[in-house]
Amino acid sequence: MKKMNSMLKHLAFVIIALSSIQSITANDVPLKAGDYIGDMNGRTVRSSRRLVPVTANIENGELGLFFSTNVGMCTVTIYDENDNVEIMEIIDTDSQSDFFFDLSGLSAGEHQVQISFGSANFVGTFVLE
Repeated sequence: MKKMNSMLKHLAFVIIALSSIQSITANDVPLKAGDYIGDMNGRTVRSSRRLVPVTANIENGELGLFFSTNVGMCTVTIYDENDNVEIMEIIDTDSQSDFFFDLSGLSAGEHQVQISFGSANFVGTFVLE
């Protein structure tokens, strides 16, 4: 019985360790924590171990952002593949937790969403056809 408990503890430790280093996927748009450096074409994202308090998905031509905790004022920016800003909005997560952005006017191709508040920055890439 002792051996079984020890094995379960080791398995739980490995699962927790692995889950903390993999990318956090938010439905259709994977979000990665990191620091923004440079422009989109040369943008690099430094890896960071932060809890991502927001998930994102695309449904019915809208990007949905769903905050699990209030982070106050937050800037949401959507770039096209040429690093042009297509949407930029400041939202208040203290007043609501779910936000939707109409993507119907955006050009086809790869896009990047950047979600910034305080010193935190999260980015995700998605493709519109």
